[in-house]
Amino acid sequence: MSEGRVRIKVRLSGKLALEVGDQCVGGGSDVVRLTVSGKPTYAGEKIGLTDIRVDEVSNEAYRVLLQQFLESAIPVPCRSTCEKVYSASFPTARRKSK
Repeated sequence: MSEGRVRIKVRLSGKLALEVGDQCVGGGSDVVRLTVSGKPTYAGEKIGLTDIRVDEVSNEAYRVLLQQFLESAIPVPCRSTCEKVYSASFPTARRKSK
């Protein structure tokens, strides 16, 4: 975290193709490295990021696509997500009852 923003470095791999006429053109494998950032928010039991932006991208052709995808990102339900991560990391740990 710096300047009030959470920074996340990501490596994405996949295939990207376009439909031209009745055919799929492209489809080659690609790897994109990027850094995204956003301002953390918390409401109720949900955490999320606002003002999400692509700070760095290894292939500029993906910037617009990634920015549009990130703008539609939804908040993460904090409690249930943390419980799942904790349970997976410590399967034999005892939980305290309320």
